[in-house]
Amino acid sequence: MYVAAIMFVLAVIERAGDPDAWRWLWAFNGNSVQRERFNNRLDVQGHRTAHDPPGTFVAASASKPDGPASASDQLDPVKRAWEQGWKDVLSRLPADEQSLLFEILHATTLSRGPQAGAVG
Repeated sequence: MYVAAIMFVLAVIERAGDPDAWRWLWAFNGNSVQRERFNNRLDVQGHRTAHDPPGTFVAASASKPDGPASASDQLDPVKRAWEQGWKDVLSRLPADEQSLLFEILHATTLSRGPQAGAVG
């Protein structure tokens, strides 16, 4: 076993003296391998109507309002705190208590009837 290891080491030493054995090492100067630059950007797709014929009518959905109803609604800190408080409370309620709360709210809405929105 030791004889095989010694023979292997001597063979490597003999091969190391051959200049052809080292030529592959100097062949990697960086120019031989042409790498394409990696592009991590999405392709620009342009407008969604770019391929439509001229004069095409595009309708926007009415679900999004163009602007806020009023600036005071957005900037009212009391209203924002009240709504955020209810969001926190509702998110922490178990499912059965959430459904009970919704049933109670639904029942009170039905009991008020159409008079709730009427000005009188």
